[in-house]
Amino acid sequence: MKKRLISILLILCMMLTILPTAALAAPSEDGNYYDSDVTWLGTTADYQKTLKAMFDSGLRKVAVGDKYGLVDIYGNWAAEPIYDEIAAHYWRWNSQMGRKYHPTGDFEYESTETIFVDGYVQAIRNGKMGLLDTTGKEVIPCNYDAVGLPSEGVCRISKKVNGKTYLGYWNLELGKEIVAPDKYLIPADYEYLGSAEGDYLDAFDMEDRDEGRNPVFFDFIKGYAMVPTGKVVKVTQKNQFEYHNRDAYLFYVQIIDKNGKEVLPQAYPFNITPSIGRPYPQAGPYLVYDELSTKRLRMIADAGGYDVIYYSHLESGIVGQKGVLVPAQYHGGIWGSSILGWYPPGAQIKLIPELSLALTYNCGYDGFRESAARLGVINFNNKVIIPLNNEFLSYDSENKVFNTNMGNFIYKTDGTKIPGTESRALYDIGDYGYVILGDADYDGKITSIKGVISVRTGKTYTHENLKGNGATDVSSKDTLWVKKGSKWGLVKVDGSIILPFEYDEINDSAWVDKKNPYAIVKKDGKEGLVDISGQLLLPCSYCSIQWANEGYMNIQDDATGKYGIYNFNIKKITTPCVMSGWINTNSGFSSDGHGSIYGTMHINVGNSLNALFNMDTGKQVTGAYLVMKPLGRGLFYNTNNDYLGPDGKIVFNSAEDSSTYTLVVKDGKVGSINASRLKIGGKLPTTAYVKPVPEKKAPKYFLVANPDKVLYKQGEAFDITGLIVHYQDENGARSVIDNSKLKFYISDKAVTQGESLTSSGVKSVDVQYNGKTVADFNINIAAVSESDILQDGDYYMQILGKYVYPVPGGGFLWLELSDKKPDKPFTVKLINYNKERGPMYSIEYEGRSIGQPSSQNGDQLRSAAITHAWRINKYSNFCTIRDYGNQKLLVNASGAKSDNGTKVTVWKYTGSAPEHGKVKFIKAD
Repeated sequence: MKKRLISILLILCMMLTILPTAALAAPSEDGNYYDSDVTWLGTTADYQKTLKAMFDSGLRKVAVGDKYGLVDIYGNWAAEPIYDEIAAHYWRWNSQMGRKYHPTGDFEYESTETIFVDGYVQAIRNGKMGLLDTTGKEVIPCNYDAVGLPSEGVCRISKKVNGKTYLGYWNLELGKEIVAPDKYLIPADYEYLGSAEGDYLDAFDMEDRDEGRNPVFFDFIKGYAMVPTGKVVKVTQKNQFEYHNRDAYLFYVQIIDKNGKEVLPQAYPFNITPSIGRPYPQAGPYLVYDELSTKRLRMIADAGGYDVIYYSHLESGIVGQKGVLVPAQYHGGIWGSSILGWYPPGAQIKLIPELSLALTYNCGYDGFRESAARLGVINFNNKVIIPLNNEFLSYDSENKVFNTNMGNFIYKTDGTKIPGTESRALYDIGDYGYVILGDADYDGKITSIKGVISVRTGKTYTHENLKGNGATDVSSKDTLWVKKGSKWGLVKVDGSIILPFEYDEINDSAWVDKKNPYAIVKKDGKEGLVDISGQLLLPCSYCSIQWANEGYMNIQDDATGKYGIYNFNIKKITTPCVMSGWINTNSGFSSDGHGSIYGTMHINVGNSLNALFNMDTGKQVTGAYLVMKPLGRGLFYNTNNDYLGPDGKIVFNSAEDSSTYTLVVKDGKVGSINASRLKIGGKLPTTAYVKPVPEKKAPKYFLVANPDKVLYKQGEAFDITGLIVHYQDENGARSVIDNSKLKFYISDKAVTQGESLTSSGVKSVDVQYNGKTVADFNINIAAVSESDILQDGDYYMQILGKYVYPVPGGGFLWLELSDKKPDKPFTVKLINYNKERGPMYSIEYEGRSIGQPSSQNGDQLRSAAITHAWRINKYSNFCTIRDYGNQKLLVNASGAKSDNGTKVTVWKYTGSAPEHGKVKFIKAD
């Protein structure tokens, strides 16, 4: 019995040894993972920025195998990893990029984790798309071929049936389909309008919403959506010459409300292929419709030309819930040219449904001149509100006025004129509803101000303090900068002075910015920073102030020349001016290698090394690496391909894939874990897990930069200035070895800084550290004397007593003879020496190399994109310059002439140089 019990115990022990290690570890308190699967990194205090940057609305997208899910910082799946894709499909606009489609690519990320757009993201499961909210809930089930992001709370949905694409809609508030995707057929060739991101068609002007999602075709716009019926009719606008005929495709559409109900009495057509851009035809429950008219259009020819005739053309009208409100009768005449072709442009009606108004072109039918069409405003009863006689007319929705030609009045929406606006200095109305009275130059800068007018209230302000010889736009605080004589001051529109007239220059590029308005001011040659209320945020004691990413502004102290950071977000200097160069960038974020993340920037710390710098604390937060760049999604990467957060701490090591790993927080600690080790489907993993270990790297030495001087004349002193040698440890962190601790050997003989080099030829210099060779480089010691060589330096050159002068033309600098001395000297540098071919030089002018283009007789010397090699021979009273590659080519004055404008060329000469090939080098002061 005892033996049997022992046998049973032995078997149990053996079974325990082969059980998966994960099964033996205790799960965390919340049961989402095994503690042993987590690599604990530090505390939440250590990872404050990182946790904010790596999660969007508290969630991070991670992959498990080929599926994606959304997980929170506690390891809870908000959306289990069951999705083929989780990504926002939409069009985004900003003033730098214009409209851009997202997602942009597999390796193009935002600076921080960015999953949701306006609180939602599309997801694909089993090949079908749905919509998730910020809790991870499928608010639209994954049953569709495409789902658009919401517009006014309603999403486009689409399905493909027998090769055809049908459009439907889902109302998020109602939580259901309001139109099933089986009714509205998107016509052939336009199926892409039913994609998840949709499209906007270049020919149609649609609203640009800065940074956020931008509307596309068939979106809800002002409470309603235009929908296709599938019917398309081709019509031809016929010209007297067939090649000027213009085909148009009429899309028949309906309009629906947010319950999916059709509001028009029938479907109406609009031209989806206009010859010129036009506004989107739908706004609210109204539609601009087009129909073919057979009324003849005749445009009178200019002198020597022929009349242009269209026997049919499209005219536009307006329909609403009660049917036709404005019959189709408006058109824009005939536009174009005899060379590029003529076309009827249409009326280009813009609807303003909240005012029951429309802006439209209008033109006659017979005997009109080119450019005869004029703009005006009608109401939905077809009554003219603003006369149809304006060459320019636009609606300003911010200020609710109509803007017209310079010299004409601005109109209120009831058609009345705003007195005084005909004397405004600029066409554009200010962002906050003001126009400047006075004059402006062609660059749009105010050259005189006599007052301001608020187009919102119609009130005119003409206080004496508003009069001067310069002005900026008016801010949201009703303040503007006014120039009197040579000084600028800040005043309110009522004339009260906020800051005295004592500033020399004003940079107002951000004065009316919606998010971060400010002005950079200059006084006594130094810059300061002022907000729109007139508060002096930074005194005028800086050499320069520059806006940069995330509101961390670069500042440069005038006294020391050092750089720091002013955090505009909290109105405080967070990095004093102690740095040797610019810290932040103003060129935006790009995951290909530049930009800040959550107030942390990658900077060069000298000697070809880079590190992370926390702009909130003014401290370097990592060691130095050869590579330190932003990846995005809240992460940077270094030389080892370790991933670091903006706190400067490693998040994932080089053996861990950032797309499959996430962070978890427990008891104030932060750790990394492979998402496959989290509880999925209510179950923890049962297989054993071995954490990946990054490959150990052997310490190395790197020669990063040769000494500045590698070409010597015999007898010159050895100089290691500029030499950079790095030591890289097993973690990839680098440090610069102090050159004073390096030893140097030539042919096994020690050589020291400043020692005379006596033997000539190309020599290999062995670099040793602690008795071990860590690098080597070559030097060239030329067996020549000082008198044989033209010394490096800045020189003016003369041929036949005339200066060699650089003349700009066609993007190059061309060398000619001139009585005039060049503004700057030429820079001459010895770059190599060969005993047989002689000394090799470069010649530059203001940093641009001087060369000759093709080694042909008569080639004129000019600036070159790459360094050109010349041989300069020095004689007692002159020098000669020959092409180093073809030394028969001699630099000379063309035709042996000395007239001003004579070209400096190359020509084949052997033997002694002629007089017009002798060059005098005059040392610059």
